Amino acid sequence: MRLLKVIFYLTLSFLLASCGIDNNSGKVFNRQIQFQFSPDKRHIVEVYESGLDSVDCATQVMVNFKNSGAGIYSVNGINKGIKAYWKDNATIVIETFKKYEATQKIPQVQNFDEIVKVEYIEN
Repeated sequence: MRLLKVIFYLTLSFLLASCGIDNNSGKVFNRQIQFQFSPDKRHIVEVYESGLDSVDCATQVMVNFKNSGAGIYSVNGINKGIKAYWKDNATIVIETFKKYEATQKIPQVQNFDEIVKVEYIEN
């Protein structure tokens, strides 16, 4: 679990840096919206919101493996109502909306010999 925290904070640092956020100019926030283990308890899917004073923010879906993790879907803004859950041990379903322009949208992610596919439901 410690490795997952390290991966999370590295990803958060990347997100904040890529948004041009200066940690001294306002209140940086990060909140976990959703957390779910895969049915076999080997992987985790999470939805996070992060940003600066509710401006220059992003919502991101991440998958975590035992020894790595990756962002798989991201949109600008918060309070987007995005949901992510496991269909089975190797498939994540992300429910989002057609009107959102994704800044990241990955169809599958691989960690060594493990592949997790991502299905999108766009309402």
